[in-house]
Amino acid sequence: MVVIGAVVVVGMLLFLVVGMISIFSMTSDEVQSESLKAPAETHSSKPDVDANSAMISFREIRLPEETRKRIYKDYRSVARTTIEKPLPLPQGSAARAPLERMLQQTLDRELNRFSALHNISLDDVNEVIKEGDAKVWDPSPRSNAFRNGKRLYSEEMSEGWKPSANIR
Repeated sequence: MVVIGAVVVVGMLLFLVVGMISIFSMTSDEVQSESLKAPAETHSSKPDVDANSAMISFREIRLPEETRKRIYKDYRSVARTTIEKPLPLPQGSAARAPLERMLQQTLDRELNRFSALHNISLDDVNEVIKEGDAKVWDPSPRSNAFRNGKRLYSEEMSEGWKPSANIR
């Protein structure tokens, strides 16, 4: 009697696993076929920050605009605390290069997280960032930060930027 009960339980588990696999494979085929149906649109836009700045080209990703704006907002939050953070260490110091690398790796990890969270490629995340920059979804001034001896943003984009009050 116990053997029959065990066989029934194993059979039900096997049926459940096969059903779940078939459901997941059907949904991934639907997502894949939707991505093949219509290519993303390409736009060019000029940000309002500077009339002399270069045109920013971007490919509009097939996500709702609210979702794209949320991705961009999250990116800006992470960028402010990683690559845009002013570093009190002098350029060329022994500690600065590893710190810059660590901050860049933190940003890269978060971009990968956005990609996984929204089920889009890393290239798509970068396109959303370009779109947000082109459409000026965040009009706040950019940091005056330098990385590898070069400014992250032009002086025009940094005009009016002030470091956070808690930086000493």
